[in-house]
Amino acid sequence: MNKVKDNRKAVPRSLTAQVIAEKSGVNQSTVSRVLSGDPRITEATARKVRRVCRELGYVRDHLARGFRARKSYTVGLHIPFTAETVFSDPFIPAFLHGIRVAAAARNYGILLSYMAPDEPAVNFVNIVKGRRADGLILASLHEADERVELLKREGIPAVAGKCSQELTENLACVDIDNHHSGYQAARFVLIRGCRKLVLLVGNQGTLVDRDFRAGVEAACAAGGIASRDLRVCEVPDQVAAGRDQMKAILAAGNPPDAVVVQMTMPTLGVLRALENAGDKILVVGMGSPLLSQLYPGVPCVVQPAEELGREAFNSLYQIMAGEGRPADKFLYNHIVDEKGWTFQECPGR
Repeated sequence: MNKVKDNRKAVPRSLTAQVIAEKSGVNQSTVSRVLSGDPRITEATARKVRRVCRELGYVRDHLARGFRARKSYTVGLHIPFTAETVFSDPFIPAFLHGIRVAAAARNYGILLSYMAPDEPAVNFVNIVKGRRADGLILASLHEADERVELLKREGIPAVAGKCSQELTENLACVDIDNHHSGYQAARFVLIRGCRKLVLLVGNQGTLVDRDFRAGVEAACAAGGIASRDLRVCEVPDQVAAGRDQMKAILAAGNPPDAVVVQMTMPTLGVLRALENAGDKILVVGMGSPLLSQLYPGVPCVVQPAEELGREAFNSLYQIMAGEGRPADKFLYNHIVDEKGWTFQECPGR
């Protein structure tokens, strides 16, 4: 009987942590710690192990890893706005990048949820209850937000922006001090002699909107500006909304000498409306790469979005790792003026 020639290639040895350890000259437990992002491993050892992983084409089986540890090694980021806002507001990609950098250092992935505000709050909690994520990062909370109460009741690890409710051990707060942001934006125009101010804030009723407005009002009061001389307009976070609101203000007569805008996209709309208006009006809005490109030299509030993302993940990881609830963290914006100089003035409160 003729033998059939077997042309199949020999199956290479499975790339396990043991193989990586032998090639790296370290213990198998050290390889596991490096792949898990354990901070106790020295950077030199971690670099050596990661180099061997790249050379051998090793990709860790996160499904098996998660099954053994009963974890998903994923965190959820919940932004309660529509896709239009999520993918047009430059703040969100920078915030997401900060989370990604911090998460990658711990070998975590990100699950983005951007359901509309009117959808049931339980939908985003089911992400964790269904083990699709180990914890949640929430953006843009409202007063007495039902999502916070739901997280407290379920005991789900989470980090949120500034919250008006009392937080439990499974919840931490990381946010930008929006009161400070509004205060310094108003002070910036007041010390330049402006006395008739218009403030454009979001119409979503979030604590960000409320605190920014309160900061502007505090600065006006400190500067002797009567409340009647501060006009407040609530608009959606859209370019067209800022443009149309600014056109309506100009058409009504008695134009302001300064406009403070709390959101990124309406800032662009306000500036577009003023391009051919002929009125000399100082505008301070939220900074973005697009603003710098289209309107270079316009004073803007620079937001530490990436730093906020990193701090949010690190606080969440501390809770998920059972290391206790971290202290609340608040970051500060600063203003870059028309000459590229930094302006920052802290309110006394």
